[in-house]
Amino acid sequence: MNDVAKIGELETSRARTDVAEHERQRTSMLGIYLIQKREGCRLTAYRCPAGILTIGYGHTGGVKEGDRITQEQAVELLRQDVQSAESALNRMKIKYGVRFKVHEFDALVSFIFNVGVGNFEKSTMYKKIIAGEPKGQIAGEFSKWIIVTKDGIKTKNVGLINRRRDEISQYLDMDDIYKNATTCRAVDY
Repeated sequence: MNDVAKIGELETSRARTDVAEHERQRTSMLGIYLIQKREGCRLTAYRCPAGILTIGYGHTGGVKEGDRITQEQAVELLRQDVQSAESALNRMKIKYGVRFKVHEFDALVSFIFNVGVGNFEKSTMYKKIIAGEPKGQIAGEFSKWIIVTKDGIKTKNVGLINRRRDEISQYLDMDDIYKNATTCRAVDY
């Protein structure tokens, strides 16, 4: 059994059938694992394909050339960045009554983690979620976010194409790795 299947089984065993409307939803352990896998971890500052200084698991805030961090610091930065994405979705939940299944929430957190809260909140995807559009329509919005702008030049990025394909699959639970899980309690990561 692979790591994803093991984590999926653990998530299924922890799942509850419903979450109170006021309860803060958190990314599942499987969701965190998939973000870590998609981002990779580099403990020395580097420039991402868009030329932005990045460190750890895709953290960009306040990174300077030559910065170095520990694995523990990388996990803490990941925690902060994930919490920012979770907060955006939980605000939607409170303000508009939007409900997310675990796989939808996790996929959206991965997406927001990558594009940023501000970009997400201005996106057509955000508007479609609020409007209660069909899941397939919302999933189609992921693939619009595959362009990298570097030095004023816009190009399709193979890494983003692959990531968006994975996030769509996760959002729709096409691989059935979240089977039987509908919500998730807060997870310490």
